Amino acid sequence: MSKKILIVEDEALIAMATAGAIAKHDYKTQTVFNGEAAVAAVDEDPEISLVLMDIDLGRGMDGTQAAEQILENHEIPVIFLTSHSEKEMVEKVRGITRYGYVLKSSGEFVLMEAIHMAFELFESRRIVKEREELFRYIIEHNPNDIAVFDTELRYLYGSRRYLQDFNVNLDSIIGKSHYEVFPDIPPKWREVHRRALQGEVLSNDYDYYERKDGSIVYSRWECRPWYNSDSSVGGIIIYSEELNTVEPREGSVTREGPYRELFEKAPVGIFLTSSSGEALQVNWTMADILEASSPREALSFFSDLESGLYVRAEKRRELLKVLEESGRVDDFELQVKTLKGNLRWLNISARARDIQADGSFLIDGSAQDITRVKEAEKRLTRERHYLSTILHTSLDGFWVLDMEGRVVDVNEAYLAMSGYSREEFLGMSISDIDADEAPELTRERIKRILSVGSEHFQTNHRRRNGSVFTVDISASYIDSDDGRLVCFCRDVTEPLRAKNEMHNLNQELQQTLKEREFLVREIIHRVKNNLQMISSLVSLKESSSGTNLSDIKGQIDAIRIVHELLYQSSDLSSISFNEYCSDLLGSIFDGFSGREVKVLNTVDEIRLPAKMAIPLGLIVNEIAINAVKYAFSDSVEAVFSIDLSPDGEEEGFLFSLENNGPPFPEDIDLENPETLGLRLISALTDQIGGSLELRKSPSPRFCIRIPRSSITE
Repeated sequence: MSKKILIVEDEALIAMATAGAIAKHDYKTQTVFNGEAAVAAVDEDPEISLVLMDIDLGRGMDGTQAAEQILENHEIPVIFLTSHSEKEMVEKVRGITRYGYVLKSSGEFVLMEAIHMAFELFESRRIVKEREELFRYIIEHNPNDIAVFDTELRYLYGSRRYLQDFNVNLDSIIGKSHYEVFPDIPPKWREVHRRALQGEVLSNDYDYYERKDGSIVYSRWECRPWYNSDSSVGGIIIYSEELNTVEPREGSVTREGPYRELFEKAPVGIFLTSSSGEALQVNWTMADILEASSPREALSFFSDLESGLYVRAEKRRELLKVLEESGRVDDFELQVKTLKGNLRWLNISARARDIQADGSFLIDGSAQDITRVKEAEKRLTRERHYLSTILHTSLDGFWVLDMEGRVVDVNEAYLAMSGYSREEFLGMSISDIDADEAPELTRERIKRILSVGSEHFQTNHRRRNGSVFTVDISASYIDSDDGRLVCFCRDVTEPLRAKNEMHNLNQELQQTLKEREFLVREIIHRVKNNLQMISSLVSLKESSSGTNLSDIKGQIDAIRIVHELLYQSSDLSSISFNEYCSDLLGSIFDGFSGREVKVLNTVDEIRLPAKMAIPLGLIVNEIAINAVKYAFSDSVEAVFSIDLSPDGEEEGFLFSLENNGPPFPEDIDLENPETLGLRLISALTDQIGGSLELRKSPSPRFCIRIPRSSITE
């Protein structure tokens, strides 16, 4: 069934074009036009497999907010499709989702590659999560004691058996230091932990510790480091398997001497039997192994060892044969039945003694319960089969090399990549496979892997038909008896090609943007020059006709200066309004007054787009020219004040212009202005969404309240 993609785009034509392009690749689509609808669609339709999200969605929730809300409740890939390419925007969306960021201008091929790669990444993350959950399950349900720690010896995981044996609760120890949970850990174990954190693997096949109740637990253990993906030590894992336990006994027999006490309290089972099959003597540990309440019960129950104790009678006959021939036996494994009918594996070491003329003899020896070891071996065999199945059915290529650099195992995925059959590929060397690397470089690489443990790199491999494909390889050394190099391979030919095409497209886009900036700057320059020519023509007309055209010339200069500052600006989209006011007032007062005017410019350092700066500049021009005509006199220093700053009373800005001339005429009504200048000021104020106030005395002061949205849009 084809997957369904949700398209979130506020422009209907773009949404239709995007849906058409995606539909050609056997995907179903659904389109919504705002962020709220996108959240609702994902909540209501479980069939949606991916969200293609525009960032700018008009009013209401934007694309990044919608994506965050969707990802709070759903595990779903989200790709941002937008016209934004600013670094800040890229960093913002990267913090929301790692599934991609595609420019709308990138084209159908790049868009579809991004969608395919997002689905692959989502599937990979799903598999990793499942494996992590499986890893947790295996650890938690392992019948042995297993604990996993970080480099600070803080608990990460613990098996149920570990929690039971050490009487702790998982929630109470996770994140706590091992030494905080068990403050009385002996220095011997602290040293083991320290060495393991430095990379050593330490173990003991037969060790013991004493519990608080006085019982002694004999166990085998291993402490080894685990590694992060960068090959640094991430912490340690402690495995422990209880072999047997010696419980404190009431009335232990010590009065018969130290040897009897050793026999009674020995941590291994000790027995004395006859070659005819009679049980003569056992210690407490042997009774425990056989699930008897006492040695006496064990002796009375197993009157005939061959039929009563041995699961397979031929194993006893085999044991007797070895003893008759060599007089002793070591590490002889057999399976027995306990008093309760349970089956247990024992490891026997024994000798024949008191051999009689008729060939009969006594057998004394020791036994260790290795049932858990055998069960662990069985589980390990199953797990190896499980892992082998995973590796051989993986989508990634996998092969194993011996220390001579020859292939000893390979999975079907790599055979499909390379075109070889298993029979052809096994026994091949790296030089037969790698199309780039010389044998001496391969030898150097193997040395490095043996030294540091692993290496990640890219190279080119040669297929059976002679063609070459690029692979991403992760190689690791396994320190087994004969040593092995394990290599995971992924064919990255197509992703690399897509990456290179993306790079080339980005390069072309950067060049196009540079050319566009040059053209825009050239247009601004030409507009500025044309306005200067028009201003000069007005000046010539004024000179030849004697008509006062200063108002028109000032209005033209107000627009011209905006384009001049835009041309000088680095971003071509905004200008410093403080600098603009200084240049504009300088041009007005130098050209009109014939005398010096003191300008008090306290405009905040704020940048305005041209569409906002031009109407404000025309307002400045009208008010300044009015001051020149009617306010300034030769007897008083001419002062003109201008200010733009945040309005403390309302959410917006206050734009004020003031001169120190006489009061404004009382008969002038701003609501119904008669002069062209005042009508122009009122119209421009309405254009920018502001409100105009006029203080007429003691000196004229124009105040325009401008909404913040008009300044910041």
